[in-house]
Amino acid sequence: MTPLPWCQPSTPERALAGLDGLVALNTVDFDSRAFAFDAALSGQAVAIFDTRMTAADEANGHLVRLHTLTVERPQGIHVAFPKARHPDPRIEAFAAWLQNEANLSGNASTG
Repeated sequence: MTPLPWCQPSTPERALAGLDGLVALNTVDFDSRAFAFDAALSGQAVAIFDTRMTAADEANGHLVRLHTLTVERPQGIHVAFPKARHPDPRIEAFAAWLQNEANLSGNASTG
């Protein structure tokens, strides 16, 4: 099992959630987020996910948020591919589409 920061005593996240002093017991470490998500959807687990991943299932009642705490984290999606004299136009088209989607959502940055 991999120790996770939110499972450890006295972290800022736990203090913010009012969970200081509680110890996580009987935890399961899934091999992928997909397995954890499926377990939560089937009622076999309680899990922590990015709200972008759970919004639709929360809206239709398949998942229930157990706590109001949301931890904002600076993350992003990056398109990485080998440097080439003539980049594959399919990759360039995909990167342009992804950038456009981010612009539409208001979460875009370039770099």
